[in-house]
This record gives sequence, C-alpha cells and structure tokens, in this order.
Amino acid sequence: ITVSVDTVTPEELDEYVEKGEYQIAFTKLSAKDGNVLSFLDTFTSENTANYANYENEAYDKLIDGCKTTYVGNDIVNRFSACEQMLISDGVFYPVYSGHSYAYFSNDLEGVFGLPGFTCVDFAGWGF
Repeated sequence: ITVSVDTVTPEELDEYVEKGEYQIAFTKLSAKDGNVLSFLDTFTSENTANYANYENEAYDKLIDGCKTTYVGNDIVNRFSACEQMLISDGVFYPVYSGHSYAYFSNDLEGVFGLPGFTCVDFAGWGF
C-alpha cells in the first residue's frame, strides 16, 4: 500500500471534498441545524451537501423513518442503525476530538474542577 499525504488549507480541503477529489479526507463534519437527524440526513442520496456521493435506498428509507419517529428508544435505535450503516459502508468513520473548558468566577464557592479531568464537584450544594 502506498500512501501519499497532501497538506492543504481548510479552503482547499473543502473544495476537494465538494468535488469528490480525494480518497480519504480528515475534516470536520457538522450539521446545518446542529442535531443528529440533520447530520445523518446529510448522507441521503438527494442531499446537496452529500459530498461523499453516498447512495443507499435502505439508508434513505431509514432516515425518512427517523423524520416521523420521536419516541425515546426507537429514535435512538434508528439513529444508531444509520450511523452503523454509514460506517459499514465505509462512508465515514467518526473521530471525536476536541477540548472542553470550564471557567469559574473568583468569588464562586463550593465548585471544584481539575484541569484535564472531565468532572466537576459541586461540594456542599445539596444535590
């Protein structure tokens, strides 16, 4: 296997992805409306933002079902099935990374957070 890595600007990467001129692209994906359904809908056959050019009738039907189902476990299971279909078909692999920050006022008492940890202790708040 031969791998060639090109370093490009974010603008160039967007252009390559939009044109489908890539074999693997590591880029940020986000949804127009910032919700799970909007994100997953991006990969439907008729979606103009479907830069992966993914076409799968079963996936499209599953997404259509998500648009009419709003019940707890049922919608979660449908979303999970959609994501699994995208992964198994090699459309995308989610890579989660990022930073979270907590800021505390100097006069705030009873809240403790440690840099590098994902927890905050609300000591003495009565929860």
